[in-house]
Amino acid sequence: MAERNGTAIELGPVQKTLFLPLWGRAGETKKKSPLLVDEKAVEIMETAGYDFSDIVGNMSELSRFAWIIRSKVVDEEV
Repeated sequence: MAERNGTAIELGPVQKTLFLPLWGRAGETKKKSPLLVDEKAVEIMETAGYDFSDIVGNMSELSRFAWIIRSKVVDEEV
């Protein structure tokens, strides 16, 4: 469940999955030497009001790295 303007929003499986790249980009941005920087992702993650512990607990470092590399490649192409 997420919040918007103090209102709880129920997220379906697709919406939850769409948080993965955003979460990865925000997490990478906060690192000391990030491979990519996305301050907007950090802002969204900090205001989403969503419990990301399921994502954090179920993702390996290799999977997280793959999300970041894929995001970086897309950014470069765009």
